[in-house]
Amino acid sequence: MSTSRHVRQILLSATEDYKAGRVDSARSKYLSVLELDQANVDALTMLGGISHSRGLNDDALVFFNRATSAMPQHAMALYNKAVILEGMGRTKEAIAAYQDCLRAKPDYAEAAMNLGVLLHEGGDTVAAISIFRKFVQRLPNDARFHYNLGYCLALIGDAPSAEHSLNAALQREPAYAAAWLALANLYADTQRLNLAIQAIGHAIKVEPKNAEYYTVLGNLLSQNGQLHEAIQVHRMAHGLCPSHAKYLNNLGAGLLTAGAFTEAKEILSEAIQRDPLQAEYHFNLAQALDANGQPYDAINALESALCLRQEYGDAYQSLSVLFADIGWQVASRLCQERAKELDPQNPYICSASGAVNLAEGNFKAGWVEFESRFTMWSDLRYRQKGVAPRSTPPQIWGGENLTGKTILVWTEQGIGDEVLYSGMLPDLVSMSGKVVFQCSRRMVPIFQRSFPTIDVRASPTPDSNLTELGITANYQSSLVSLGRYLRPSFESFPHRQSYLKYDDERVSELRSRYGAGPLVGISWQSQAPQIGQKKSINLADLAPVLKVPGVRFVSLQYGDCAQEVQSVSKELGVEIIHDPSVNPLKDMDTFFAQVAAMDLIISTSNTTAHVAGAIGRPTWVMLRPGAASLWYWFKDRTDSPWYKSVRLFRTSNAPQLQDPFGVCVEVVGKELRGWNTKVIDK
Repeated sequence: MSTSRHVRQILLSATEDYKAGRVDSARSKYLSVLELDQANVDALTMLGGISHSRGLNDDALVFFNRATSAMPQHAMALYNKAVILEGMGRTKEAIAAYQDCLRAKPDYAEAAMNLGVLLHEGGDTVAAISIFRKFVQRLPNDARFHYNLGYCLALIGDAPSAEHSLNAALQREPAYAAAWLALANLYADTQRLNLAIQAIGHAIKVEPKNAEYYTVLGNLLSQNGQLHEAIQVHRMAHGLCPSHAKYLNNLGAGLLTAGAFTEAKEILSEAIQRDPLQAEYHFNLAQALDANGQPYDAINALESALCLRQEYGDAYQSLSVLFADIGWQVASRLCQERAKELDPQNPYICSASGAVNLAEGNFKAGWVEFESRFTMWSDLRYRQKGVAPRSTPPQIWGGENLTGKTILVWTEQGIGDEVLYSGMLPDLVSMSGKVVFQCSRRMVPIFQRSFPTIDVRASPTPDSNLTELGITANYQSSLVSLGRYLRPSFESFPHRQSYLKYDDERVSELRSRYGAGPLVGISWQSQAPQIGQKKSINLADLAPVLKVPGVRFVSLQYGDCAQEVQSVSKELGVEIIHDPSVNPLKDMDTFFAQVAAMDLIISTSNTTAHVAGAIGRPTWVMLRPGAASLWYWFKDRTDSPWYKSVRLFRTSNAPQLQDPFGVCVEVVGKELRGWNTKVIDK
């Protein structure tokens, strides 16, 4: 019997043993083949595979190298060699081996797939795209290549092509969960959150036990403003993987966004106990602690985050805000500068820097940076902090001449901001432009009365078509953005007592109802999302004010506060008028009249303070230390350039941060005693 025939018989027997699971016997026979033919590629390849299956990768690599030396075009040996090298972390050699494999067998799909993934993971996504695109043409029915091509195209920013490829993958394999996930991420990145939510829903139908898909859905729902639904979905993700800290963190972040600050703190603390080495978890906990009125604990949490990630721009930005809020202005500024240095394009940091510059009167830089609030909305990390931009046309106004032109102005934030910034509308009218102003529905009668030459309309949805609304405009602008061109310096603020008008008949009616004065209106809470708690106190905290004799107090607090008013009135033995017929959450016109009926208004920074200032009523506003988010009161001022009738009372570096308004309230109480001795000429 010839040697070659004998070798074939041994190989056949060895293969039968291997298929039957008699691997040791097969291995022995393959080795005996090598004694007869040391360059036998079949035996070398099988021995390499057996060694690899046993974790003996060095031995496996020796066999595959011998096989490829004997037959450089042996595609299977080259492929297996590449797999071994990839597993050993020898990426460059693995890439070369996969490339050799494809040269030997150009249609080797698995080699092409692995090569493309390795190239992408190594940072050469463009080369990976070339591989995947070639195999999409070569194997058009293989959904994997369409998926990988779409995934990589999305990473380089070619959203239309990526969407086409991902849909092609799903047409071929509708139950391709990873492709649904990639499509959801693509939709989210291109601001199509509803489609993103639908896409990840398909992934969940395919893999209903995959916690990752639920947490992605939770994040998308939160970014879409569906906060309650987001929390429910995050709870489901946590239920599927109860020991995984990641899902606890995401649940905590969802609770934080929804305003459930106490539970968020508990959940995030638990996430850190499970995995204390994640900087993001400490960062989120800091936000929850701050929201719960624990600024020093929040600072400690941010310190932990920065110990874990020293170049964490968001953490420095949050430290800047916290330091400002407790009155540590130098530390705040240093952290702000460090945040910008680390992440100069971060829209959250830029917007916050804009607020700081505006607070300090650096209007030129401040207004420009403050425009980043629109970019924040486009960045899913910060959507809840940002502002949705309007589509164009018409073009955004950039200070152009408005003679003979029409400008559409729309509001972007709450009623208080609407009142504050509307003082710039007369400037536009004086520029000979026609102004169309879209405002909150509750504010329409006030603005129509105050600005009779302006076309005042209730705000439609942000994506409403202007033609359908009967609006033709040359330019458009957010109400806040007008400041960049109309309030470039303190000197540009007009000297006037008021700019909004109330209903005189209603004022007389309310004044008569409340009886002899002097009447002092009080307001102590803000309902602003995220920062409302920093602007608020309890009614009982106003005791030094409420105990001043000789005045009649009227609650101007919006929201359900009747029980609090009754309780504090009884406890302090003072009368506080609570008029249930006035509900600013439904009827701002009557509320304006109620504020106008007062001889003096004492308030924290909220809508009441802005209304009082805009109609020119004497107003005392109490501000806590720093109050970094309230830039429009400006740094260290006791007056307001927006409102001539407003006085500002600030607590600077309060000795007890648990009572940040305490010193301020005492000062206001003393001032009120002096004020009450004067004759009020109405």
